[in-house]
Amino acid sequence: VVPTAGLACGHQQAPKDPTALSDFLRACTKLRAVLSDAGLAHLFGDEEALRELLRQHRSAEEELPGLRAKLAELEEQLEASRRQAEDLSGQLSQALEGGTSLEAQRQQLEAELAELRRAHEEKVAE
Repeated sequence: VVPTAGLACGHQQAPKDPTALSDFLRACTKLRAVLSDAGLAHLFGDEEALRELLRQHRSAEEELPGLRAKLAELEEQLEASRRQAEDLSGQLSQALEGGTSLEAQRQQLEAELAELRRAHEEKVAE
């Protein structure tokens, strides 16, 4: 359903945000239903129904640019969030590496301190 609705509305893929996806699919479904009903009304000669369907069609078409703009905005936000997550991941990796380095330094200093204490105790014992 999603690829068909997306192609009917001129998109290569459906939006990922659930709210935008819902709005997007609703507008696409409405547009497809109006086009389908317009064909039936034309076949049966119901001009009033055809006018109403054309009005609904125009209304659905008017909604699409706003939905497309909202979709583009959400895609930009998603990309910004992805970049931020990558940056945070890099910072976390650096912090972990720094923590590992600090732990190694701490262990080395403790070993040196233990050696100094031992040397001091030997001097005191002499």
